[in-house]
Amino acid sequence: MAVGIVSELLQDALLTDCYDKLNNRKYACKFVNVKGEECNETFHLLHIIDDFDEKSDKETLMSNIKYWVKFEHEFPYINTSRIAMNYLYKMPLSRGFLQYIPENSTQPKVAKVISVGKISRCQLVSAERVDVKGTTKSVKQVKFRYLSQEMELASACVCHVFNRKELTCNVWNGEFTAGTKFGQAGLIGVATASVRDLPDVPDPSLFIPIYNIRNRLLTSDDLQNNALQSVPYFRVDNKLAELPRGSLALICHTIQRYDIEKISFGIQWIAVIATPDSETIVDFEHDRERELSPD
Repeated sequence: MAVGIVSELLQDALLTDCYDKLNNRKYACKFVNVKGEECNETFHLLHIIDDFDEKSDKETLMSNIKYWVKFEHEFPYINTSRIAMNYLYKMPLSRGFLQYIPENSTQPKVAKVISVGKISRCQLVSAERVDVKGTTKSVKQVKFRYLSQEMELASACVCHVFNRKELTCNVWNGEFTAGTKFGQAGLIGVATASVRDLPDVPDPSLFIPIYNIRNRLLTSDDLQNNALQSVPYFRVDNKLAELPRGSLALICHTIQRYDIEKISFGIQWIAVIATPDSETIVDFEHDRERELSPD
């Protein structure tokens, strides 16, 4: 992929039939940040670096994006930009997870949302140090931006389910955060480079998978019957690694309301579609003002 492949024509061709038949959405609904400002900073395919590395296949990149933008639902996975509203449980004004009602069932289950995103920071191989009310704790998290067409559709869907005109999210400068619950300080392993050396079979209770689909099409069939276990992990020099800034990925997460007007994203796994040439992660100092209060 030495030659740039991302162009306006590509974006139009790639997504031309993705938005033809959509469910009605209440477009007055919106996601806002902790300051009450509407979240409207997204990314276009035009904004992605044209020269992804040689391990990112052009045709697979296009196929994965189009497949998952058009994906609707396959229990327990959903696409909030496309799923029919009758599959989602209308939540009362209380705490709880976004829930999916499977076909031929009346019992809602916690939904696992799959979103296409551009990664701005990944801290999943190791945990990050976080100060919570004066106490040092750890959290694994990823920051990402929505694809431009998806933001409005997803926010309208989620706000409708939770019966709000707007919902406050853990977002800063257009970057949404999906993370784990706060853990013990002893689990912290601050990453100073893009690679962390971990055993091939890490403790599953502490492990958030980053799957590598840069050369294969991931489909809903891969999500069933533990088939994801056959998908390789993302590695650099045979070591588990964080995704570099600018990567394209599928972010699988839950959505939980922990206050009447506040939601958080709980990370489940990531599948990387393409990575840029640079494998460098930009370090940053954690800013507690960017984060919503934990449960």
